[in-house]
Amino acid sequence: MCERNGVKHTYTGAFTTDSLVHWVNKQSNPLIIPVDKCDDLSTKVTYSSLSLVYFGAATGELYHSFARAARANEKYLYFLAGSDCAESYETVQNSITAFRSFGRP
Repeated sequence: MCERNGVKHTYTGAFTTDSLVHWVNKQSNPLIIPVDKCDDLSTKVTYSSLSLVYFGAATGELYHSFARAARANEKYLYFLAGSDCAESYETVQNSITAFRSFGRP
């Protein structure tokens, strides 16, 4: 069990090294993980079965909805990538893209 922002969270996942490390990292890291280099994103989205990426600045109603989703659902990973990274993933700035991973590379 751990406490984050005054809320207690009980671990209910598998008792494997990968699962435990992932859960601890998820609890101790920011809810939305900034991506400094666009090249790093392709690896980072494989760390969860579903990752959501907001491409753009951390402002506006769409971003705030994204942040609310990150607070409400701790099962998935949420990333913030710059607008310049959007074109590499065939999307536009100020948009959300879902990435599905079927296992680690």
